[in-house]
Amino acid sequence: MKKKIISTIAMCLVLAGVMQGNSVAAKTTEFNKTKIGMSPNEDSIPMSIGSDGNICIYQYEDDGYDATNDEYYYNIRKYTWDGNSTEMSAKIYECHDQMVNYAEEIENGEKTIVVSDIEKYKYRLKTYNKEGEVIADIEDRFYNKKDGSIHIHDLVIKNNKIYYAYSRYDTINKKLVQHTYIRCIDSKTGKVIYNKLLGESDNFDAVKMNDERVYMIEGDMVKSYILNGKKEVTYKLPKVKRRFRQSIALDGKYLYYTNGKNGIYRCNINKPKKGFSLYYNTKKDSNFNKKKFYDFYVKDNNTFFVRFMEGVEDYGDPTLVIKYSR
Repeated sequence: MKKKIISTIAMCLVLAGVMQGNSVAAKTTEFNKTKIGMSPNEDSIPMSIGSDGNICIYQYEDDGYDATNDEYYYNIRKYTWDGNSTEMSAKIYECHDQMVNYAEEIENGEKTIVVSDIEKYKYRLKTYNKEGEVIADIEDRFYNKKDGSIHIHDLVIKNNKIYYAYSRYDTINKKLVQHTYIRCIDSKTGKVIYNKLLGESDNFDAVKMNDERVYMIEGDMVKSYILNGKKEVTYKLPKVKRRFRQSIALDGKYLYYTNGKNGIYRCNINKPKKGFSLYYNTKKDSNFNKKKFYDFYVKDNNTFFVRFMEGVEDYGDPTLVIKYSR
């Protein structure tokens, strides 16, 4: 009987060792890296996933010219990747407003919404179809004279309402302070439903939205708010150096954070007290060590994309996207 018990214990120890080994292997699985080139452009909107499941990036610049009307206009380049080529291909939309502020693919790639400046305190939200034709056009006016130029971080369309998180510089005690707001307007008329202050965001890459919440880096925390502006949950960031390029991402279940240097960390959205743990170690990744980090997007647990700037001494235009997959 003793021999049988000892034999059983030994077998359990072996199995435990195998399972532990598999667990370690799973945590240290290497990511395959695929390089994807793109044209440089300083005016670039954060990455997103297109309707085909691959990366989608919007860029804009005033390089258009209409000889008939003798006017310059903005070209909006929608960069997409087919999953195989080494370069992203671009489709161009024309925007004849003062300046493009934001663009995003909506309705499973059937449409693109573009937010642009018309004049001081006044913005236009245009919806384009796949052919680049304008099929919807509304205006949003800021009536407060203290309102300055805004920078839109992210946008959600839900229940005939458009919610967007934006930042602007407000003068507080004779000092400029970057504040972030959540604004809600009627998607058909542009009528303002509410506009609420969230807090002081650290930089322009540190705000993300999903269908339920806004997430924003503020100091050493990520604060989340429901779409009506009410603060809901706070997440303590990992103890790494705060840098100029901080970025967050969402994949449904997790909130991700990186400072572009000391790794990519993640936290279960529904378990904020557990904090962030290391998701990807960047220390041995030559891309993070030799190139300048710009931003990143997490598709799912096994796939994320990082945008870098190559061949620049200081921060400049993003020129390279790398897909990490396992």
